[in-house]
Amino acid sequence: MSPLLEKINAAGKEFPVWMIVPSIKLSAPVVPATLRKVIMDGKTVDMWFAPDMEAAGWHTSSALPGEKGNLVFSGHNNDFGQVFSQLIDLKQGDIIQLITQKGFHTYRVSNKVLFQEVEIDLSQRMENARWISPSSDERITLVTCWPYDSNTHRLVIVAAP
Repeated sequence: MSPLLEKINAAGKEFPVWMIVPSIKLSAPVVPATLRKVIMDGKTVDMWFAPDMEAAGWHTSSALPGEKGNLVFSGHNNDFGQVFSQLIDLKQGDIIQLITQKGFHTYRVSNKVLFQEVEIDLSQRMENARWISPSSDERITLVTCWPYDSNTHRLVIVAAP
């Protein structure tokens, strides 16, 4: 177990370990995503990277299951197991379940957004990033590239308890 997960566990908090989305037959482990510094338009910014395996990548600085805030996951659409390849098929009301070491948390899809992410300036990319920003309500957000053959856009799914 990573030091971060040990710290969360020691505090009696729950962290996600598995994700199930019945309507698209998704059943996958959850692992920490990687945060890296990258240079965009001459500026250094933090960027989350999905795991290079068939797993949903939890943004560890985001919320925890069952707590207020935005609990964010990223996953690949067309590479490394394609864990989020079917997210485009989700509809409002579809169920997303998270399993923690203590139990289940169930969410229903409330929003699906698709926006351009390539060949746009840094200010627009930062505006797009608002979908993974902290929130005052309890929600989960799933993020992947789209479409399958070019990755020019981001697909964002938001779900609430």
